[in-house]
Amino acid sequence: MSKRSISAIAMLAFVTSGCSYMYGGSIISDETLRSDIAGVLGTDSKSIQIESRRSEGVNTYTTIKTTKGTRYACTVTGGGVMVYGMKAAPTCNQIDKEAR
Repeated sequence: MSKRSISAIAMLAFVTSGCSYMYGGSIISDETLRSDIAGVLGTDSKSIQIESRRSEGVNTYTTIKTTKGTRYACTVTGGGVMVYGMKAAPTCNQIDKEAR
């Protein structure tokens, strides 16, 4: 392979990995996530434990548990590099204890 071909392949890999991060990479820290969710639920962020978290596209999905044992499924839209970290308020729904 020529140096030009190698450079083109390297540039393509760099650009496509950057797009994946910029569009899907959430920059929301766990601390910020807990604080935002606590504000929506009307509780203190120290009373929230993150059980799971995943990012897909512009959404961050998380399952949290309060110190009272109540579990919620929450979604935060935004928080990626392309939107300069801006995000909407979380939406949370209580998870039915019997549905486990």
